Amino acid sequence: RVVMEFVSFSYQVAFIDGSSSLSLWGSGGGFVGRLRNASGVAGVQFFPLGGKLLAWGQEGAAVIWDTVSGEQHRVLPLSGRATCGRVFPAGDRVAMCGDLG
Repeated sequence: RVVMEFVSFSYQVAFIDGSSSLSLWGSGGGFVGRLRNASGVAGVQFFPLGGKLLAWGQEGAAVIWDTVSGEQHRVLPLSGRATCGRVFPAGDRVAMCGDLG
């Protein structure tokens, strides 16, 4: 699955390979890296102002990634399986949905 977002007059692309990782390309077309999510990758959403990516998986956590460095910015513990996630327009909050118990 491919997720492409246009952020602040640039773009970022994430390819989800159906396992525990995703590949991330930056606005210049350069490969940023392969981000590994321990619980798998079910979906992603880029932050509206750029620089971060929310990824959620099969069990236990959602992760906010720094899209420039490829490092984990923050891990958000979940009590179950997330099936969707959204980043609020200001980028200051996220909402998760699914079987979160």
